[in-house]
Amino acid sequence: MNIRSKTFLLALTPVMGLLSVSNQAVAEYVHGAICQPINASITGYSYTLAGLQNDNQSSRITVVCPSPTHINIGSSAQWQVRVEDKNTSSGQDFWCQGAALKSNGDTIGFTSNFSQSGSGVEKTLSFSFGMGSSSSSYSYAAYCQMPKNAGGLGKSSLIENIRTH
Repeated sequence: MNIRSKTFLLALTPVMGLLSVSNQAVAEYVHGAICQPINASITGYSYTLAGLQNDNQSSRITVVCPSPTHINIGSSAQWQVRVEDKNTSSGQDFWCQGAALKSNGDTIGFTSNFSQSGSGVEKTLSFSFGMGSSSSSYSYAAYCQMPKNAGGLGKSSLIENIRTH
């Protein structure tokens, strides 16, 4: 190898380090617009730059939020869902639950602990469970029930982002 080749390789080494793929878990946040109502007949929701919001003033809506990951997250699944709860009425909190699925669609399990927000706040809901096994082909989702609109413009609760790790 001549001096020119060695110089080129030395100059390229830092760039190659940036391009290398690591097996370490990386926090992957997904925008709330990935969430979909669980029933096609549900109306009164909208997608904004901030996420999915419930504009319906008469009822709560339940949504499923797929949480894509490109890595094996291990045998303990953990979710974080960032929400903004604009309804201060009693019984109108967010609740979310995580689910893990095998590639054939079989359910591995659900989180047993539902997580609720406090009324009128922006909060990260966190929940987890041990799966007993791990695979890079598992898929993950959060199921969330969103509070109804608290009465007009600017009163819609929303899901901002989701993370599974």
